[in-house]
Amino acid sequence: MKRLPVNEAELDGALGEIVRLSTVGELPAALALCDALVAHGATMRAGLRARAEVYASAGARGRQIADLELLVASGDWEPADRFHLGLAQWRDGRVEDAASSFLRAVELGEAEGFGYYSDASRMHLAGALIQLARNEEAIAHCRLVADGYRCYLPGGVRTKEQLMVDAGS
Repeated sequence: MKRLPVNEAELDGALGEIVRLSTVGELPAALALCDALVAHGATMRAGLRARAEVYASAGARGRQIADLELLVASGDWEPADRFHLGLAQWRDGRVEDAASSFLRAVELGEAEGFGYYSDASRMHLAGALIQLARNEEAIAHCRLVADGYRCYLPGGVRTKEQLMVDAGS
């Protein structure tokens, strides 16, 4: 990257180049572009998100989680950031941390009226709570999701009703 992006179109172009480089296996070049974005305040958040994705594609889950944790520490207002952090934590076996991240994603989604992350995060939260044997909490969160709602959880597509059965409802 010759210079930092100065508008959304240029930032989109830089992010697209990161995806392209990552897709063709040029991870050092992709990471170098991410690092350039992370180094500057105006593009830091986009750079952290992109770098976390590159690390995820490389199977470097610890580094992915570290970048996502930096991202939410820099300003916690995007439910998607907490949602993706929760997914990475859950896949890493950090179920308690994942439950906390999903709960925060629910709170942020509800505050913004952004139902997608509220509902998907609530389903993931319920799945994590079931894994933690906190079944009553899981059932309470499932009840707040529309009947028939389904989403992909680690392990496969699940409906609200299936999770409620799993929780003993």
